[in-house]
Amino acid sequence: MADDIQNILVGMPVTPYTLARSFKAIANGTVYIGVKDTDPTVPSNQIQVYVETESGNVIPVSQPLIINSGGYLVYSGQIAKFVVSDEYSMAVYDAVGVQQHYFADVLKYNPNTLRDELAQDNGMKLIGQKVNYGIPVGSSLTQGVMWLFDKIKGYLRVGGSDLEPLDDEKNYWRGLPSRNSWGDPAMIGDYSVSFNRNGASFAVYTTTFGHDCVTYGVASLAGGAGSATGNPDDITSPNAEGYCSFAFGKNVIALGAKSAALCEEVEANSRASFAAGYFTQARAGFTTDPGGVASDGIGATALGYSTRAAGDGAFAVGRYAQAYGGAIVIGSGINSGNQAVNSSTKSVAIFANSVVPAITAKAAGGGVTDMPFVGVHTLDPKEPLDVAMPNGTNAAFRITGSGGAKIKLQGTSNSDTGLDIASFEWTSTNGGSAVGTLKINMNNGAQSIELSSDGMVALKNVKTLAEISGAPAGTIYKDASNFLKIVV
Repeated sequence: MADDIQNILVGMPVTPYTLARSFKAIANGTVYIGVKDTDPTVPSNQIQVYVETESGNVIPVSQPLIINSGGYLVYSGQIAKFVVSDEYSMAVYDAVGVQQHYFADVLKYNPNTLRDELAQDNGMKLIGQKVNYGIPVGSSLTQGVMWLFDKIKGYLRVGGSDLEPLDDEKNYWRGLPSRNSWGDPAMIGDYSVSFNRNGASFAVYTTTFGHDCVTYGVASLAGGAGSATGNPDDITSPNAEGYCSFAFGKNVIALGAKSAALCEEVEANSRASFAAGYFTQARAGFTTDPGGVASDGIGATALGYSTRAAGDGAFAVGRYAQAYGGAIVIGSGINSGNQAVNSSTKSVAIFANSVVPAITAKAAGGGVTDMPFVGVHTLDPKEPLDVAMPNGTNAAFRITGSGGAKIKLQGTSNSDTGLDIASFEWTSTNGGSAVGTLKINMNNGAQSIELSSDGMVALKNVKTLAEISGAPAGTIYKDASNFLKIVV
């Protein structure tokens, strides 16, 4: 049970009626009740009066009402509580019929009318709209719990407020006119909203959640802790920088118009850019960047851990990865000092814990039949397929188990299907040792040469001299005794 609070005043529920010119009871007088601003002694102007019983029931009574010798209204000789249901006028007469008082409108304001008006859609207009409830016991607030609504500028503030921010690690508040986000009118944007604690919804149409967030960009939203939209160093361009941007997380900033920044220590600095993760950045391209391509950074996207996307359409996702000049990089570098970097405009590179790409797709010329060059272990493939092999390294095609496999060299039929021109076919017994065979076949599988498991070379399908008529020099054939000979 809550602690009792002694704050109810003891007093008389009824008051005596006194003469107009002396403090004496109007003994045995009468009272008339009527429609407001009328003469209540006229029967047609009178309204119904009731006696309210102790049980709360009401009983209609006739007029005039009777005043006893002590000056109190009575019903059946007993002092009673008389009530009406609307605003009213009152006329009070003494025992000899002389008017002592007349009030055209006793109530002035009907509580039922007030109740109805408060229930209307615009009932808030009748309520106090700027309230500081003070600092709760044990709270760290320095200004108080507040409810602020301005019916002219249309702003709303709900939550806790301090005289200055508690969390501005990135100094995003540096562009504001003061540090008191809710107490200084210069800090509050028209039609802006701030919930929770110390949100500086500075530009018009903006919203902040969490604590110590700032909105410089028009129609932007910032939430979390210490996050911001727009440019703290150029608050005169809210429509260009941070306009319609979204920042949510810890120490993130969405500086570009229509940009979004999420999570922690993230920057989305260019138009329509997107950055999310940890220590990621999406921004414009500069001539000082790798590759030296300058652009606005429209649509740049950086995701993951310590990534950067610079330039129009640049995309970086992974860890320790950077894309410049509109390039795309996927995967991971080694560490912050050895990043996976792709600065080849419009190309795609995939890295795996290395500064050397696993695969690169170099941008094609832009024609509808142009093909991109694909490189393995190189950012700059020279041929449609370019496999860069550092000195002393190997490349392998491997059968996963026992059996055989083929590498085919093909042409294309008129119906756009593959035609086998030549193939390299090898087998593996997969018995724990390097044992197998290799065949070279031509034209849909015609056998040409076979290398056996012991290293022997077998020539398949050797022709006779008659069968190779007109063959070029160097062609091998067999004579009638099956000896091999060479055309010279």
